[in-house]
Amino acid sequence: MSLESTATPNVAVMSAKVADVPHYLETTGQASAFHQVAIVARVAGTLTAIHYQDGQQVSQGQLLFEIDPATYQAQLQQAQASLKQAKASYRNAQLMLEREQNLLKRHMTAQSDVDSALASRDSASAQIQSAEGDIALAKLNLGYTRIRAPFSGVMSAHQEDVGSLVGQNGVTTLATLVQQSPIYVDFTLASQDIQQVQQALQGQAVTSIAVQAGLSAAAHYGLEGHLDYLAPSVDEQTDTQAFRAVFTNAERALLPGQFVRLRLKLGQYHHALLLPDSAIGTEQNGRYVMVVNQDNKVERKAVSVTAGPTGWQRVESGLQPNQKVVVSDITRLRAGMSVNTHPSDKPLHLLSDAQQTSPALGSSHHVF
Repeated sequence: MSLESTATPNVAVMSAKVADVPHYLETTGQASAFHQVAIVARVAGTLTAIHYQDGQQVSQGQLLFEIDPATYQAQLQQAQASLKQAKASYRNAQLMLEREQNLLKRHMTAQSDVDSALASRDSASAQIQSAEGDIALAKLNLGYTRIRAPFSGVMSAHQEDVGSLVGQNGVTTLATLVQQSPIYVDFTLASQDIQQVQQALQGQAVTSIAVQAGLSAAAHYGLEGHLDYLAPSVDEQTDTQAFRAVFTNAERALLPGQFVRLRLKLGQYHHALLLPDSAIGTEQNGRYVMVVNQDNKVERKAVSVTAGPTGWQRVESGLQPNQKVVVSDITRLRAGMSVNTHPSDKPLHLLSDAQQTSPALGSSHHVF
């Protein structure tokens, strides 16, 4: 056996740092559109124009498609002519009614003739209303030949080309409009995490809980939002509750369907015990640390940890504040080994919420 293999290892040790840190709950979610709608042809005709580029950002009310309006302009003109004719008939029927009423006063006609004139006048009035309805319908159909964006968003690729006959034998989808700003992120929480959220709310509005989001390639949680919705019941099959957060997403960093890391800020931990990520080991039974006792021998301690500030874990149980914990090369150590120690000078930087990253260890949720 070589001298190198029997040498007493040198390790860096430190006691857990004590600080007030935010209470975060981490999970993953999937972004979904704030609004998404299929743009369809509501009247039949030939598609004559497309007024956007595929993938273009459009504004509410912006013209997107045009369908040949000739048929619907003709129908409007026909309805307008019918209205003029109905009004003329009404004027004539009104004069006939007044004439018959005057004759009745002089006992020169029968009541039945007055009743007949009254019926003719009312029929002409109904024809006016019918013609006015036809005009309203014709104007509506003519308006449908110019299809505008119902809200601001991003247009998908068009599904029909100029010259295509659309709106025949059912609905024709021309494209899809997606609103990306603001944007939703949907996620679920298990029962133990649901209780943490309920305790943080304590009768406050759902929107009072801040939520931060980070993309898989990002080094920090750069997007700020808030909780928007929680389902009124727990899914019996999965024992989870559905939640939804909303983000302004002004820069459109999130896209519908994208998976993101989420962090709910539920409060503050006071006098928390903090250890660097390098001090936390993982085994089949959970997390552990290697502690150096008074005889400079290593002891393995099972601990419970959760995510802390960047590069650090918050120790919930299993460790005393004054114990010396190995913070380097813990995988090469075994319980009972003698070690030489030197203090670690790793500083603790408590950064802003947006700068805090998600540690790989200590989180009970999957992190991308």
